[in-house]
Amino acid sequence: MANTFPGKIMLFGEHSIACQSQALVVPFFAKTARWAFYPENEQTPTIKASAESLAALVEYLKNTPDLASSFNLEAFEAELKKALYFDSDIPQGYGAGSSGALVAAVYERFYVGPKPGDNKQLKALLSRIESFFHGSSSGIDPLCCLLQKTIKIDENGSLLSLADFTQEIDRFPVNVFLIDTQTTSSTAQMVAHFKEKLLHYSFFKRLNEQYIPANNQAIESFVTGDFSRFLVEAERISVLQQRELGRMIPDDFQQHFGPIGAEKPFTLKLCGSGGGGYLLGFTTEKEKSIRYLEEAGLQFEFPEFGR
Repeated sequence: MANTFPGKIMLFGEHSIACQSQALVVPFFAKTARWAFYPENEQTPTIKASAESLAALVEYLKNTPDLASSFNLEAFEAELKKALYFDSDIPQGYGAGSSGALVAAVYERFYVGPKPGDNKQLKALLSRIESFFHGSSSGIDPLCCLLQKTIKIDENGSLLSLADFTQEIDRFPVNVFLIDTQTTSSTAQMVAHFKEKLLHYSFFKRLNEQYIPANNQAIESFVTGDFSRFLVEAERISVLQQRELGRMIPDDFQQHFGPIGAEKPFTLKLCGSGGGGYLLGFTTEKEKSIRYLEEAGLQFEFPEFGR
């Protein structure tokens, strides 16, 4: 049984994965979570919120017949009574995998059903559990947190595990960084907003003809190390998100999206569902980017992705 579960960062494919785009998600070992038992009479607000969320999840599993028969819910409830909670430093509402890590941990600790035949079946099972938190889920986040490996999804939904990719990211000439918007977001609301936009043919057409090709090419160039092409596609994504998904970008950060320029030596994109939490940045000029971010008064970090 794993002692800790990492968060995750979906580098590419947020939202568009629902429209058969590629996606690339990496475990985020800088933020982790684990099971713990709190001392008697020392229930903090955070611990109380975790315990209440777990109790609600148990009720959801109970009321979903096929899931109920696949989990040892008696053991789950017994451990909750013994003060079990999920001790996590993964920020909630940030696109960093807080619910994905929890679902992975619940699966590993309490699942007693037939073992899924492959990762695609496992992803489908995990998606049903995570849907409790978000209304709908691709299952890719908890799968990444459970396997603790980078996962690439192709246009047909096939999964490719890239075991050592997080170490490679730290050696890439393109630096990946995070901006903290200092506000949380609701994945369910952002997913609902995206689905509403899909009802408009003009948006659906631009998504398929412009956004998804840029997303897929960014992934391919990132994985293969074609970084000049990668930056071109990352800039395209940033421009398209600014134009097409503006509601998902907090107002104070709109101006920092778009192409790399003389003054702004990086490009930004959404991290996860958007609406707040983290934003993802890419640059080949780390020190210049740091000066820009500091002068703009933004909270940021250049994390190491490897273990």
